[in-house]
Amino acid sequence: SFFFSMNWAHCNNYVAKRYMQAHDSDIYFDDIKMQMVAKDMASRYNQGGPPKAVDFLHAFVMEVQRDGKTEYFCVERLIAGEYVKHNNNSGALDFDGVHRATPHVFSRFSFYASSGKLMV
Repeated sequence: SFFFSMNWAHCNNYVAKRYMQAHDSDIYFDDIKMQMVAKDMASRYNQGGPPKAVDFLHAFVMEVQRDGKTEYFCVERLIAGEYVKHNNNSGALDFDGVHRATPHVFSRFSFYASSGKLMV
């Protein structure tokens, strides 16, 4: 069959994330919508030809039936390496870590491009 003929040594790894507390499916779909809004904003930012482009992963919601219950997960491709958060929801910087201009410039762009409605 096709499944068994795949070269699994070269397949992509994905990560599935879920909330620790139970939620209905709406919150998972809202997370995916938020990620796609961020991806669209990155595309708009990149049209200006910045020195470093910004991108966001495609993500999707996975529904799993287990023990008669439905569980939901947000799924995206795995990015190898250590996660570094360059700013937070308040715009604060981590001065102990590595300072990168691109995340901050992109956040500012998203704020002005959305007339102050969004900050990615």
